[in-house]
Amino acid sequence: MVIGKNTTLAYILVAAEFSDVYVQDFAENCCYKIDQNQAQILTKKYREINRRIRNFEGAIENIKVFEVVEFKKIEPIAISTNDLLIQRLEPMKSPFPPVGEKNIDEVLSDIRRQYPRHIFNCPIGLHDKDLAEFVDIATPTAEFGLDDQNLNEKVKKIGEIYSKIYANGRQKIVIKPRDFAQSMGVFSIDFADDADVRKSCIEHGEKFYRGAVLAQPFLEGVRRGDIRVSVIKNFAGDFEVAASVFRKSLRKSDDENFTTGFIVGGSTPRPISDLSEAERLDLAKKTAKIVEVLNGKWREKYSGVIELGIDFILVGNDREVMLGEINHHCPGLMPVGEAIGSGDYDGGLFLARKLIKNCVKW
Repeated sequence: MVIGKNTTLAYILVAAEFSDVYVQDFAENCCYKIDQNQAQILTKKYREINRRIRNFEGAIENIKVFEVVEFKKIEPIAISTNDLLIQRLEPMKSPFPPVGEKNIDEVLSDIRRQYPRHIFNCPIGLHDKDLAEFVDIATPTAEFGLDDQNLNEKVKKIGEIYSKIYANGRQKIVIKPRDFAQSMGVFSIDFADDADVRKSCIEHGEKFYRGAVLAQPFLEGVRRGDIRVSVIKNFAGDFEVAASVFRKSLRKSDDENFTTGFIVGGSTPRPISDLSEAERLDLAKKTAKIVEVLNGKWREKYSGVIELGIDFILVGNDREVMLGEINHHCPGLMPVGEAIGSGDYDGGLFLARKLIKNCVKW
């Protein structure tokens, strides 16, 4: 966990304000204890680095927790009904594919069975790229499998959408595995009649393309970056926007890794004010629609979810944004959004504390 930037660490440090914290590592099947003294050391360093983000100091080194304090492994402890449970499993890391074999929904279901009365983020059966409800504001998408006989026909239709948006005669397309995150396996192609999409998927990592595959028009605005909107539940159990970040891309070409992850060096965080006025208005309108659905039609469906990271992509016309995906399991950037936003600020820990207090209030 990277100090000053990592959302999971923000939750841990806020929880340590109330008591000692125990971190269960699912990948290593071990437990660590963070005592009050260690938490104070980490909190001081966290605020220091987060303020540097707030001051737009440019490239800020990644300092990891184990470089500042040393934890000892202990036996897992028993959890009581009075304990606060924070769940931050990442479905693209061990013990989940492509590294491991466990199923994220099965693991979450098992945790829920063990702790039925605890409030924690539990998005069972919810998927980041399932955006059918928002087809009018989401990036146009075609889904297929590598054994699909109509594969090229589906992809070609997406290419035609690109041509219509940008009126340049090209058919530039992004291909991505549906069930992976952090741009794993994502690549772009210029579609032509002789394009071999199936072969291209295998060349970019067969392990990513054993399941459903998505094709989308290449949105030219991605060269500038994308937007993360952090949404959390309030005291009343309603979703509300907590923070927003424009991730200004540091990619040098369309052939590079598609990630705009801040911690891994794919972007630098900037305020939403860097967007055009029309883009900001479009972002606000489309975000409001998603929040309305979450608090209305999907209220029961999302009753076990307490935080989301909504990603928007710039179309590239200085007017519009399109919904890219909704991150359910371990959304990041909330402390960064706090740092560069105009709301309440406490070294990147205010929003994490707010969400924890909201959960305790329930």
